[in-house]
Amino acid sequence: MTLINLKQAGIAAVPLLALVGLLPAIGMGQTNTASPEDLIRYLTYQSARSDGDNVRAGIFSCGQITAQEAAARPLIKLGVSAIPHIERALDSIEELAGGSKYALGAVWLLDAYAEIAGPAAFARLRKMLSNPNLAFLRPGLDRAIALSLTLTSYVSGSHVPGRMIRCDRRGEPRDALSQLILAWERNDCRWIQGSLGPRASGSLTSLLEGRTWAEMRADLWHGASGNDVAVGYRFEAPDWWSRPDATLGKEREYAALAHPENPDFETRFMNASGGDCGKHRVKFLATPMGAGPGDLMYVVDNSDLEELLRLIGSCAERAPR
Repeated sequence: MTLINLKQAGIAAVPLLALVGLLPAIGMGQTNTASPEDLIRYLTYQSARSDGDNVRAGIFSCGQITAQEAAARPLIKLGVSAIPHIERALDSIEELAGGSKYALGAVWLLDAYAEIAGPAAFARLRKMLSNPNLAFLRPGLDRAIALSLTLTSYVSGSHVPGRMIRCDRRGEPRDALSQLILAWERNDCRWIQGSLGPRASGSLTSLLEGRTWAEMRADLWHGASGNDVAVGYRFEAPDWWSRPDATLGKEREYAALAHPENPDFETRFMNASGGDCGKHRVKFLATPMGAGPGDLMYVVDNSDLEELLRLIGSCAERAPR
């Protein structure tokens, strides 16, 4: 069994989101008859678990199905009756942040909450995202917001770019576009360049001709940058390509999916509040060897990069407080 120590590997991204699928599969017993409290205790490592010490030390192992998914599925099946129990756990996390007994495994509570409540979960999740004491949950909150609004991805500028190690799926086009959006939100030149294929890189070179990066940025981006901005999007594409990344209780059989070399998707962009702010066809290029610091399996390769960056900039807005 392969073990990954996040601290030794130097992975800065929040591990419990970025490494969905890394927890060992442990039988829950009669999960279908367990109470919401029992399921939540199990999800948040308050119940006795053989993998608890490893998880607390940041060490995970890849498996076909995770113990967290096994516990989250019956919690989701309880439907709206589970919401008060989940909300009490979220109250504790908001009040005590990382000191809450529910903090470990909290991303699975967020996913379950978003899956059950749908759009009704958005306001609370967005409020949590703006809480500086919940920085450790920011990638998980992005993921849960995408699930609540049925977006392909929701990208806030509140966390730094980082290489995502996944056990649950192959690299997809969404990884490249999300990285580009995050880097553009944070004005991070290195990660922007690492998101681009040859045609898009050529377009960026043309944009910079005769002017500085700051001058180019000022032309295409107006308003705030960093923590207080967010952009969501949805691919207008079939099935798995467009679905939210959190797919608890669903089977993702990637071996059966075609992975084209040059996919392109009409993409609907949303602002931080989920409002529509325009469409653009985003073109991608497969990379045989993982590209850039994000080790991407696809890169964005639009020759009209200026229009794409301008649209992302126009969609970005400060988060509601």
